[in-house]
Amino acid sequence: MPGQPCANHPNEITYVRCGRCEKPICVRCMVDSPVGKKCRECARNRNHLSESTPRQVLLAFTAATAVAIPLGFVMHGMGGIGWILVPFIYGYLVGEVALRAGQRRRSLAMQVAAGLAALIGSAVGMAPLLLLTLALIQHPVPTPPETEAPVAFHFTSLTWPLIRTGIGIIATVSRVRFL
Repeated sequence: MPGQPCANHPNEITYVRCGRCEKPICVRCMVDSPVGKKCRECARNRNHLSESTPRQVLLAFTAATAVAIPLGFVMHGMGGIGWILVPFIYGYLVGEVALRAGQRRRSLAMQVAAGLAALIGSAVGMAPLLLLTLALIQHPVPTPPETEAPVAFHFTSLTWPLIRTGIGIIATVSRVRFL
């Protein structure tokens, strides 16, 4: 095998090639790895946890948002005993869709995209409740004076939906982040 100029240093003649990309590398460019010599670019420890393409992030965000919006209506329409479990199921489903659409990448960009999709879905699902609360503030229902509720009561009625939203976002990001 004849010597070739190094890919990064053309004045250096080398007989060594990168074990991954087959690029000729000189002594200054080579990095020892458990499986042989590699160039510095290939020796970086890159995996699915740290890299994702913008296309994968966009696909994950689009698919997760498409699932999160109808599930947001379900999550905020549920009441009764299961209200605390529904946000966890919501987060799991939105996160799983983001993972599958994004080819199982778990980068920070994927976590942000999935969390943003969960926020959008929950906000759209909570919109009817918010509009109803604002309508009751502007046009209160006439009640006898002794049972009249203060305006702050309407704002506290949004506390649980906001808690459900927070739990859903945390569950979504956790699903994308961890196995």
